[in-house]
Amino acid sequence: MRGDVKTLTGPPHGTVVRMFDEYGFVRMSDGQEIYFAPNAVLNDGFEALKVGSAVELTVAEGEGAMGPQASMVRPISEVSRDSERRTEI
Repeated sequence: MRGDVKTLTGPPHGTVVRMFDEYGFVRMSDGQEIYFAPNAVLNDGFEALKVGSAVELTVAEGEGAMGPQASMVRPISEVSRDSERRTEI
């Protein structure tokens, strides 16, 4: 073992900042806001999302009518979002 630490990065994370009847917005850690539609939320979870919910998302290629758009949104726990995933080699 050389004592090197390898940091594994997963899908981008963010926080729901605005919710409307037919769509919502997630703010990523870099401040960018990403639009999402109900059909992008896994397991029909759109109704369960609230402002402040932590989510993992996949950003679609290109932009939709409301700017950058998520193709997948998955609610996660705050612990999952804040934990660092590290593997020592």
